[in-house]
Amino acid sequence: MKKSTKIALIVAGACVLLGVILFAGAYYLLSWDIGVPGSDAYVTETVEIKEDFTDILIETNADNLTFMASDDKTCKVEFYDKEEREHSAAVNNKTLEIDSTEPGDWFEGFSLFSFGSPKITVYLPKESYGALTVSAVTGDTLIPDDFTFDSIDISGATGEVTCLASSKNATDIALSTGKIKLMDTSAKSYDLSVTTGDILVYTVTCKNEMKLGASTGDALLQDVECGSLRSDGTTGDIALTRVIAKKDLIIERTTGDVEFESCDASDINFKTSTGDVTGTLTSEKTFTTDTSTGDVRVPQSASGGTCDISTTTGDIVIDIEK
Repeated sequence: MKKSTKIALIVAGACVLLGVILFAGAYYLLSWDIGVPGSDAYVTETVEIKEDFTDILIETNADNLTFMASDDKTCKVEFYDKEEREHSAAVNNKTLEIDSTEPGDWFEGFSLFSFGSPKITVYLPKESYGALTVSAVTGDTLIPDDFTFDSIDISGATGEVTCLASSKNATDIALSTGKIKLMDTSAKSYDLSVTTGDILVYTVTCKNEMKLGASTGDALLQDVECGSLRSDGTTGDIALTRVIAKKDLIIERTTGDVEFESCDASDINFKTSTGDVTGTLTSEKTFTTDTSTGDVRVPQSASGGTCDISTTTGDIVIDIEK
């Protein structure tokens, strides 16, 4: 046997042994209770909310969160979770406060036979509410178009947020890892950001500024009207279809393509270090282009707003729709 093979086998054996030790240590902390099928049963707990409220504040550790219109015009909060986990839902100072952040060590509740996933369902009897604030560590959030809020503020570490609800003022959504999806909504302003993940925006109206930030991930916008649009990202593409901004349309990418179709703004600035900038605009512009390596093909026009495009490595190809 070769010496390199022996070394590889020794390393593999050591890794297996380490895994066994860690496994045994974890279950020692659990008093060797490895669980049996059904031992981590999930149950449903329903809390009826009788007091009136305007704002909603939700804090969760690992729950999928869903809002639904109440059929019987009463407000209730439904928790679907492990039996031993504690939750709370109550009204304080006109705010519905929902807490599902029971502290505990990482191994608590661990079982080889754990089925299901924690879920919070909030049944709301009205169509309009004040401020909605959601803080989630892990879990997906779904807000349907049955509701309108004065403002929406959602933050999370890992998960997916799907928002179909409109807000009278600002809608801010920030995730570390996950996906943000907006559909058929409106707000005065939007601030959407993900560290690693995608941003999808369909049929959205924004009176003032829409900001999109994605360090690593793609952004897709379709049928969007806004006062101005600003998007930045490190690695990822951005594609825009029928996106119209009254003022500025500013997009910056370190690595990624900028693609657009039937878009326009008073002033446009596209910048990417490595990637192509291609697309069509609906009105004439005065073009300024800069690329170190790549082809440039833009209309020759001296009228309209400004359109500045630069890329270090990539092509610039722009057409004006007739």
